[in-house]
Amino acid sequence: MGTDDDGLTLQGLARKLETQAQKLEAVERENTELRHKVATLEGSATDRNEIAALRGSDTHRDQEEPVSEFEGRVSRRSLLSKAGAAAVAAVAAGTLVYPRQAKANHYADGISVDHVITHFISAQANDTGGTAVFATTVSNNNPAVDATNNGNRPGVRGWNNGTGIGVQGFSAKGEGVWGTGVIGVYGSSGTTGQAGVYATRGLADSQGPGVVGDGLGPDYAGVLGRNQDGTGVWGQSSKTGYSGVYGQHTGTAGYGIVGDGKGETGAGVLGRNNDGTGVHGQSSKTGYGGVTAQHTGSAGYGVIGLGTGATGAGVLGRNSSGNGVQGEGKNGVHGKAQGGYGGQFEGGRAQLRLVPKGTVGKPTTGAHAKGEIYMDSTGTLFVCTANGTPGTWKKVTTTTA
Repeated sequence: MGTDDDGLTLQGLARKLETQAQKLEAVERENTELRHKVATLEGSATDRNEIAALRGSDTHRDQEEPVSEFEGRVSRRSLLSKAGAAAVAAVAAGTLVYPRQAKANHYADGISVDHVITHFISAQANDTGGTAVFATTVSNNNPAVDATNNGNRPGVRGWNNGTGIGVQGFSAKGEGVWGTGVIGVYGSSGTTGQAGVYATRGLADSQGPGVVGDGLGPDYAGVLGRNQDGTGVWGQSSKTGYSGVYGQHTGTAGYGIVGDGKGETGAGVLGRNNDGTGVHGQSSKTGYGGVTAQHTGSAGYGVIGLGTGATGAGVLGRNSSGNGVQGEGKNGVHGKAQGGYGGQFEGGRAQLRLVPKGTVGKPTTGAHAKGEIYMDSTGTLFVCTANGTPGTWKKVTTTTA
């Protein structure tokens, strides 16, 4: 603080008190000299109309009461002791009246108290490596910082005008940031490409999710992502063999991921891959498919495959030890076909094409089953009429069309 403010500061009050104490000592010496001269001139007789200055231990002559300490010798130590408390109170009052006097020197000693209640606190760290507000606790039941807003604004709001983070929370054992209210935690970012809320494990040797959301109720999700102009939820992973988005159902029956699409050109789930398979499904249970598609309307298709190119196909089925494609048309009771077909084909060139084998004649090796249709290299067609190795075959006789 400057010298112009000495009247309102503790240093200024101390200097003024020092000056007054010196003046009082000078007056006291003069009174002592005067009393000594009067006693010398008049002896012990003192006119009742002349009242000598009394000491602190004397009494009034017209009253049988002790003289006040301030009426006798004024002690500098006593004066400073009593005035010190008044000076502190004056400084405190000055702080309330003139808040600018309460500014702390960044390089001065700190303030340590057990409890502070105030209307407003403003903390600034001019040191680039310092923290404006730092809170720590060893409590297992309470947070280091607890903020409550009984209005409609956030309990805690963080701003960062630089390139950093508005609010950062870190915890080695519990939640880094925890909020409760109409919206528990709200984050916003004004920088393109940056996240409103960002979460990371923080410890290099720890394992766990970046964000965990626990929803409640059948109509609500643990995590809800919304975007009016783009993707609602987006997941990324750079590790080979792992997914950008992973869903798991831990109950007795349910779905890992459910996608509800809308519109004729939309889809419940869209899988894209410029270098491989768009959608890949797996199942380890016997009798079940890696991918199951079901149409729940009155008429439709379980699976539609849209291929492209002369060598491509709408659907390709491959099996190294069994059927490549198997079709069943069971729409009756107990799975019996009643009016349905196992396969129905339609094509611009022909409805069906069998790729001829490389040898002439019927099969002569291997186990075969009744109902097989076989075409040799000359285009001759054979039908297996009995199971066996190599089975019983009959040649289909055709005539020139």
